[in-house]
Amino acid sequence: MIEFFNLEIDKNLLIGSFLTFIVSIIIFIKLIPTYCTSFFGECVANHKSSKHHSPMIRGLGIVFPAILILSAVFWESVFSNFEIFIITISTIVGFWDDRFDLSQKRKLFIFLLIGFLWSLSKVNYFIDDLEILLKFIIYIFIFVFLILFFNQIDGINGLASITFLISLIFIHMNLLNLFFILPLFLCVSSYFFINLKGKIGIQGDAGSFFMGSFIAILFSKSIALEKFGVIFLILGPVVFDVCATTLVRIYYKIDLTKGHRNNLYQKVVAKYQNHILATLLIGSSQLLFNYLLLFFLETESIYNLYILLISFYSFLIILFYIISYLIHNEKF
Repeated sequence: MIEFFNLEIDKNLLIGSFLTFIVSIIIFIKLIPTYCTSFFGECVANHKSSKHHSPMIRGLGIVFPAILILSAVFWESVFSNFEIFIITISTIVGFWDDRFDLSQKRKLFIFLLIGFLWSLSKVNYFIDDLEILLKFIIYIFIFVFLILFFNQIDGINGLASITFLISLIFIHMNLLNLFFILPLFLCVSSYFFINLKGKIGIQGDAGSFFMGSFIAILFSKSIALEKFGVIFLILGPVVFDVCATTLVRIYYKIDLTKGHRNNLYQKVVAKYQNHILATLLIGSSQLLFNYLLLFFLETESIYNLYILLISFYSFLIILFYIISYLIHNEKF
């Protein structure tokens, strides 16, 4: 063990983590763009991008489960082998979509199936009363919701990455020791800084499906099921922006599978033509929400906790719905 920033960390883990960071940069900047582009998809769509970009590699997120598996082999893991399998298969589905464009309905069916299998494992493959059935349904909902959420905010502005990284930091500092995913954290960090440049490629559905499944499983291990309502505060205001925009699109009977530029964060990028500014603003607001969550978690009564959460969430949904409505009608 060695001391690093007043924290005791296994020496091999620390060395391996920094090697992972360096190797990840080489993979993202040199190896994939130079030698492996034919194995990846291509991102050419600008119809849902807040800032125009040239064609780039799509599917860089396939690297993430490889780092997760190597970390589990050489050190330890907070995940079981089955959970790593669920995360990996979710990523492979995303990578396949990056290459061959699966239909939205097919992807939804696949993730309902994967979520079903994972949720079944959470209730020990046995449902014999209403309470367990309710838990089972909640786990499926959270899994699919987070997959769709990270997929929605993925792009060339680093938003999905910074949301993922800040969520990990909050969980590590307050809920669960995550030192053993330090190699993965640094790998995603290297991608984040490269992604902000918007020139090489994006993690694609491979990365967003990895992040969604990873966070869903991590939440289930670090937060008691009866407090699952707090996860929206961990994710920050962007989750309310996405939900409100979706509600407005449902109200206007717009096909939800079609890309768009109506999220607030997209408007910020479009206005200032600056991905870094938009990402840092949203990341800062997520940190503020995380700080507020610490206050909420001090509430001893579950009943009082949900009174606070429902009140705060209702305010945010109404606020973001109004903003989204104005954006849709080009008044914002």
